Amino acid sequence: MRTTDNACFAWSVVATLYLAKKYMEQESSYPHYMTVLNLASIEFPMTLKDIKKFERSINLSGIENKYVFFPLWLTADKKEKSM
Repeated sequence: MRTTDNACFAWSVVATLYLAKKYMEQESSYPHYMTVLNLASIEFPMTLKDIKKFERSINLSGIENKYVFFPLWLTADKKEKSM
């Protein structure tokens, strides 16, 4: 999604929780992150150390050279996969 602020992490969480039917790359297709997420004490752009403040059960990956994904943060709160 293209964003107009430094809150790309918050927008990516909103895009995962509220799937858009069309115009998925536009902020206007989703509720504003401040209305649906508790972001108290989190500053943007978000750093890895702030992920603990947001949520315990989140995994975060990075990408290098368009094809190489690598873990940046892995949750200690493991859950069973549901199929």
